Amino acid sequence: MENSAKKMNSENKYRTIAVTVTPFIILGGICIGLGWRYVSRAWNRKPKPKLARSMSFSALHGGKLAFERLVDYHNYGGKSTNIDADIKKLEELLADEHPRFKEIQRVLARLEMSRKEDEAMEVLNKALEKARKQGKPHEVYELEILLAELYIYKGDVQQALNCKCLVEDGGDSDARRPLYK
Repeated sequence: MENSAKKMNSENKYRTIAVTVTPFIILGGICIGLGWRYVSRAWNRKPKPKLARSMSFSALHGGKLAFERLVDYHNYGGKSTNIDADIKKLEELLADEHPRFKEIQRVLARLEMSRKEDEAMEVLNKALEKARKQGKPHEVYELEILLAELYIYKGDVQQALNCKCLVEDGGDSDARRPLYK
């Protein structure tokens, strides 16, 4: 009997130790696994892009068009051989069903550089009247803004202020309107 009592006592002793230590081993394994996961992610982490918001804003309105104007100025510089081609290109762009106003603005800038803004204004006025007859309010607004830009470039500020796009306050969120006023 004494042997069986010692045997039971030693089994209870190991069982008590196992029951006490098992949760610590499980929790330790979980902590090591989570720590390894965090460290491996930190090693493989890609750097965050810096100034993503301001870069996208400048790409929308700021830098690209200005850079293209500088390139156009360097390439064309008022050469008379390009003027007729630019006027034809302007007429083609305005004749499209859905005009690309950034491209129109770029062609107008080239015509401004070559001092042919009067011819560009005639073409724009014709396209403006055509858009009014067809009842396209967005095209009318954009063409009037481009016409106001040409008037301002030419130095006829009073004529620019008489444009409907600057006179009427439609509550648009166009940033050009207060700038031109």
